[in-house]
Amino acid sequence: MHLLFYPKDVPYDIAFRWSIMQTEYATDILFQKQSDLAPLYETLIRTAIHSVKSENIASFLGRKLYGNYQDDMGNNFDTHILVTRIKHRMDASSIKMYDKLGIILRIATVMGAISEFKHLQEVETRLGETVRKIASMKKIMQSLYVLPDFSRHRTDCARSSSRPSMIQAKK
Repeated sequence: MHLLFYPKDVPYDIAFRWSIMQTEYATDILFQKQSDLAPLYETLIRTAIHSVKSENIASFLGRKLYGNYQDDMGNNFDTHILVTRIKHRMDASSIKMYDKLGIILRIATVMGAISEFKHLQEVETRLGETVRKIASMKKIMQSLYVLPDFSRHRTDCARSSSRPSMIQAKK
């Protein structure tokens, strides 16, 4: 049941709990002409296909890659009628780059499992004290204020090829 259609005058004994299943943050760069983006995009795609290693993917997504890593990781390149895309993924999270209509360059970060990531937040200890420490994100609406900064940081790291530092993922 969607809350927008919840009848206010009917006394239902129903409680709602909103949760975050997946988020996506994207940066679009618009070029004036297709001829401006085409050579740049060709170079970016070739570099991303041939140079990006699994350690880079993990780093972009704020993760560390261990020798015993057994989960899903990889990349793919897709070409459709109006768009080409390269996608690097690790578990349920990914970073992708699109060429939309030949004039828009989009870099997007998708976080499919919010609780895999950690950030600095207030946490209540067993003694009842509130302290600030790095802890797992929760799939609750209160995590929404942190997600844009987290995703923007990942997207900026992909654009600049620098390592992310502030927000980490679980080991």
